[in-house]
Amino acid sequence: MATASSLMTTEELLAIPEDGTDRWLVAGELRERPMTRRNRFHSRMMTRVTKFLDNWLDEQPEPRGQVLVGEAGVILGHDPDTTVGIDVTYISAEVMLRQTEDSTLIDGVP
Repeated sequence: MATASSLMTTEELLAIPEDGTDRWLVAGELRERPMTRRNRFHSRMMTRVTKFLDNWLDEQPEPRGQVLVGEAGVILGHDPDTTVGIDVTYISAEVMLRQTEDSTLIDGVP
């Protein structure tokens, strides 16, 4: 179990060079695994979920959120940080309005 002094931040996670390893933080603890091998079944499921969410979103009143696909980076919590990549997600308009123009990660729970 990690101690408070060894917990990692999102900034430290993002500073790690890309090397084909999936990495994310859960309560400040680094989790790693070899990058998932994408396949047609996974791709098809992502397509179907994205289509369903997009169709649903089109029927929602303004302001609408956004549907994101393709390992969208999301900060789920702070102190300690929990930061993950999500294949397909809906981000509410409320959460989207809190994002800064230069932010590459979504800061908030989908």
